[in-house]
Amino acid sequence: MATFELSPQLSDEYNHLFALARIRPEHRFEVDAIVDRIFGPRNIAQYQRVETSTRVPAFVVGIIHNLEASLSFEGISTTATR
Repeated sequence: MATFELSPQLSDEYNHLFALARIRPEHRFEVDAIVDRIFGPRNIAQYQRVETSTRVPAFVVGIIHNLEASLSFEGISTTATR
């Protein structure tokens, strides 16, 4: 798996920007609902299997799955071939 290293300056900048991030109050309910779905027993189990094979944290897999498929597993085949 390809990796890269951030320079200390870029790492500091990303950490600073992350520390400034806030969920706007008007979106709190929506964010909480998505978090609850990501960490629901069925979903988190699938994301943890992906984490095991990719080393991408399960919660990150869940976030990406939400962005790409609205947390829907419809159409996903575990026996798909390439």
